Amino acid sequence: EAVKYWQKALSIKPDLALANEKVKEYFSQTIQQLFDSEKYDELIEKLEANKTLSETSEMLLIKGQSYRNINKFDQAIITLKQFLKSEPKNTLANRELGIAYLNQKAWDLAAEAFSKAVINEPNNGINYGWFAYALEEKGELAKAKEYWEKSLALIDEPEQREKANRKIASITKRLKNRKKSEEDDE
Repeated sequence: EAVKYWQKALSIKPDLALANEKVKEYFSQTIQQLFDSEKYDELIEKLEANKTLSETSEMLLIKGQSYRNINKFDQAIITLKQFLKSEPKNTLANRELGIAYLNQKAWDLAAEAFSKAVINEPNNGINYGWFAYALEEKGELAKAKEYWEKSLALIDEPEQREKANRKIASITKRLKNRKKSEEDDE
């Protein structure tokens, strides 16, 4: 309702700076509430209906995340790449881009995005875990194990630590089996 009020004020007097700021403020609040409520389809609909307000970098990131959350990975990738043109070191956007690529089984592109997240935020174990996952999918098991170990060293959450430990154990076993298989072939 507040957005409509301030939009009406703008239609009467288009150069009213206060009204313009209020429209942006209330629009951003509405979008954030929809995002927090996981109403991604409605959020995207509002962004599409308000092109002028939806093209800010903040809105592009939220839109990209929303597309990813509703499994529209092509749109997520396009939107997140557009956002990253203005903020290439944004860790969240690089991580979201990597997740979208993972869901498309584009392992190399996912690994590239996650490596940027690791570089930009090296103290976040989640970034190392995502990067390790992409490396594992690429078949780079030794390197994946190394990054799972880095992830484990940085994360505190018991559930995430458990996952990292399981991954390390699984990869260790697979590396041993691979080595044994290579020895048997000789």
